[in-house]
Amino acid sequence: LQVLNIEDNCLHIIYPYTFSSLTKLRYLFLGLNSLHKLEQHLFQNLSHLLELHLNSNEFTQLENKQFSNILNLRELNLEDNYLSENNFYLKQLTSLESLKLNKNRIKFFNKDVIGKISYLKVLDLSDNYELSSLKLDDFKIYDIRLNNVQKLRNFSISWESLE
Repeated sequence: LQVLNIEDNCLHIIYPYTFSSLTKLRYLFLGLNSLHKLEQHLFQNLSHLLELHLNSNEFTQLENKQFSNILNLRELNLEDNYLSENNFYLKQLTSLESLKLNKNRIKFFNKDVIGKISYLKVLDLSDNYELSSLKLDDFKIYDIRLNNVQKLRNFSISWESLE
């Protein structure tokens, strides 16, 4: 099995190790559910996973170690949740190319969240109405989306990021 789509199923919880036997899984769609927490070890043994879609759930926070086992991930979609704090770090996702954090409640975003992810090309922070600080120096991001960000007061981005 390479693609698993269980979107729009009113799921509230997915238990640890649920996907651990799906070692060849490449695309996982968990969006449009009612998930509010990712259980530890949920993504165990998913080393081939390329895309993870967690959009349109009820996440308010994510833990640092949630994504530590999916190092080949290229796209992470966290759009349309309730994330407000940058209390999660994605530094270990060195292959990440697209990070969608739009339609959340993020107030501050800085480079510590993504570390030195050299492949990141798309960072979508649009529709985070409370976003007031964005610091992305030393990145070569080709597509930064900031539509409907009305309170942005502190903006720091290097010229290199806009190449």
